[in-house]
Amino acid sequence: MQLIVKMLLLTYTALTISGCSHKLLYVPSECHIPDYSEVTIDIVDRNTTLGEAKRCTINYTKQKEANEKMVKAIKLCQ
Repeated sequence: MQLIVKMLLLTYTALTISGCSHKLLYVPSECHIPDYSEVTIDIVDRNTTLGEAKRCTINYTKQKEANEKMVKAIKLCQ
């Protein structure tokens, strides 16, 4: 029994020193991705083509900014 424990300790020590331990050991991180609230988009129908184009552009910009914030938060955790 003592021989098994010694062999396990020696193996663990050798893996730690060689740099291979990160492949075997799971180290939990405390990185939490912030929960962003849903982006409010304008769904009111505009009667003109220009009004529709403005609404679509504003909605696209809001969604893009929210996505960029989330991507930055995710990259920090990686």
